[in-house]
Amino acid sequence: LVGPNSLGVISPHIDMNASFARTSPLKGSIAFFSQSGAFCTAAIEYSVREMLGFSAFVSSGNKADVDDSHMIDYFAHDPKTKCIAAYMESTRDGAALFKSLEKASRKKPIVILKAGRTERGARAAKSHTGAIAGTDAAYDAAFRQTGVYRAKTMFELFDAAQALAHQPPMKGDGIAIVTNAGGMGVIATDTANDLGLALADLSKETLDDIGRSCPPTWSWGNPVDIIGDADTARYANVLTAVGKAPEVKGILVIAARQAATNIFEIAKWIAITHKVSGKPTVACFAGILDPESEQFLDSKGIPVMSVPERSITALHALSIRGKYLLKKGL
Repeated sequence: LVGPNSLGVISPHIDMNASFARTSPLKGSIAFFSQSGAFCTAAIEYSVREMLGFSAFVSSGNKADVDDSHMIDYFAHDPKTKCIAAYMESTRDGAALFKSLEKASRKKPIVILKAGRTERGARAAKSHTGAIAGTDAAYDAAFRQTGVYRAKTMFELFDAAQALAHQPPMKGDGIAIVTNAGGMGVIATDTANDLGLALADLSKETLDDIGRSCPPTWSWGNPVDIIGDADTARYANVLTAVGKAPEVKGILVIAARQAATNIFEIAKWIAITHKVSGKPTVACFAGILDPESEQFLDSKGIPVMSVPERSITALHALSIRGKYLLKKGL
């Protein structure tokens, strides 16, 4: 029994909408459950706009019977699910939740937006569901120990889930940021530093390789600022150099629309670089609305965001996942 006080259940792959949501989410590989029904409806509207696909959408409500641990256990064995995402305010059985997270994380990545982090937020959660939110430090520790990526915003929840569902985990520290917009590279660097996500120290060989394709005024470092007049050929050569650099474990490609920028052709080279290198790759089309390019990269499993902060969050989730699997010997 799911609920009560539930929006219902949606199973996109069999076109089942047993809810009172106006629309259904797209088909995909993220299983999502939420203690809040309104969060579900907002997430559906958001996901359709962002072209996110789901294997299941469950509003758990007050969890009189089926609770968080049951759903995590179920989706851990669901062949259509590659990543588990959740919005959570409280849990009825902390020990059962911890046990389920520990078992499921070995098989699939998990992202949780746990609300009620602050004292006021916890009081708001209690008034919402009637359940006590619990000590936030306990949730934080449990998530860290079980390899769960803890999101603090709705953007972080679905950006991390999208990356974890479609990209490989990062094998070691060191990302490269390739950009034709210096300011965007600085923002991405600051965000990575805030999250503890290390930028790769590019070797002399890599720097020289990049330098052969760029004007002398390029950054000669990481972030790799290839200057605003970068055309498709320059992106292609630089991405090839970064993709084969052993010190680079993950790649963020930023493209701002300039006179020489062909977003769709750059998207093709982002996909080629990911396929050849096998490295986790995320794109940021800065402030650009380009459905054709976004749909193309989505079809290749490469997340596309409109601001660099969100792209860095996606790579950070892949880094945390990689470290967890290494620690567990998986």
